[in-house]
Amino acid sequence: MVSYKKLKKTREREKGKRKTGCVCMPGTDSEKMYRLCKEQGIYYVDCPVSGGPAGAADSSLSVMIGATEEKIIEQGLEPFLRVIGNTFHYIGKIGGGSSVKIINNYIAFTTQVVNGEALLTADTLGIPTELFYQVTTSSSGSNKILNAKKKKVLTGDLKPGFAPDLVVKDLELARQLCQDMKVPNFTLNTVLQYFLRNYSSRNSSSNSFAFSFLHTR
Repeated sequence: MVSYKKLKKTREREKGKRKTGCVCMPGTDSEKMYRLCKEQGIYYVDCPVSGGPAGAADSSLSVMIGATEEKIIEQGLEPFLRVIGNTFHYIGKIGGGSSVKIINNYIAFTTQVVNGEALLTADTLGIPTELFYQVTTSSSGSNKILNAKKKKVLTGDLKPGFAPDLVVKDLELARQLCQDMKVPNFTLNTVLQYFLRNYSSRNSSSNSFAFSFLHTR
């Protein structure tokens, strides 16, 4: 992660270098970072990723790039990006990658809460979890996260994956984005309040899916 303080201390020797920002932060911050780097002769591009630890381990991350493909090739960054991922989305403008990453995370965390509540409902009705999965994953209720977490749910594997405190951070970024753009959003606020209400009673290292599922259960 490149910080403002570090960039302000950058010396003449840094000119001509390229820096990438893979963290989830506001698109406006990415724009500021780009301008600050440009003043010092450094090319900066926001390129947050999605795919989790598994994607990072096998270089199959999805990368959201705040630039055009032509610009990335021109800057010689394509080989580096291919080391970390295999799916590239060229948003076309600085800050675009960061913004779409925030929206993506909002969808993912909202879906996790819905999945947890659905599992709780089925469990309360006495519907076996395996049967619940057979029905939902072959019907309109199926979603990528439900499928991806099937083995973990069925085996009770609750090892940490994504911490709830980071979920709160990303949802707050999404809320700020909507406020800045004057876009109404009801589900976002509901999900954010859910995590804010229940996060304080849970360990911050807990897996976000396990957190939402076990809490509702």
